[in-house]
Amino acid sequence: MNPAKRLAILHTTPVTIQSMASICARLLPGVRVSNYLDDSILPQINAEGGISPSVRYRFQSLIGVAAASKPDVILSACSSVGGMLEEARALFSVPLVRIDEPMAREAAKRSGSLIVCATVQSTLGPTLDLIHRSLDGSRPVEAMLIEGAGQLLSSGDREGYLQLIASRLGEAAKYDTVVLAQASMAEAVQRIPEALHDRFLTSPESGIGALRERFGL
Repeated sequence: MNPAKRLAILHTTPVTIQSMASICARLLPGVRVSNYLDDSILPQINAEGGISPSVRYRFQSLIGVAAASKPDVILSACSSVGGMLEEARALFSVPLVRIDEPMAREAAKRSGSLIVCATVQSTLGPTLDLIHRSLDGSRPVEAMLIEGAGQLLSSGDREGYLQLIASRLGEAAKYDTVVLAQASMAEAVQRIPEALHDRFLTSPESGIGALRERFGL
């Protein structure tokens, strides 16, 4: 019997663990999933306004712990640390994957106006950088920071977090494509009119779905 394929997921908030487990169970049947959480990284990035040597060391250590379990792939569920994950590819032999890469590629394929929405400033920069690279400068990208939502999530008010995001997505829907920069934002799309859903791109479904080929599914 062939050993089960293994996926390690890196999280910077516990909020994404359960939702991504459900998506993995549906899209990656038979793949064993392990979760690795450091919920101190994102608050420090936001507090300091950037990535300090301490944050970079702790994130690389988190990757190292995950890599020690010998997974077939390591997936980062946090867009804010996407740049650090790319840097770490030179240090580890296991494939390191950003969850937002497929979303960025899809955004680049679409025509028309484009906006990136986030709830914390630390996510806007890495996501905008990734999308600009995918677009290769072909058109401008707008940005929207949903202020106050990040504090709600940090305080444990997930319902308030999703409701606040949903209240702003109608404004963003005037754009042809709306990219939700954080995996934790995806559920908010279900709270706006269904007729608008096609405008929105979220990372959990596309990011995990893109792993099916890697796992031979």
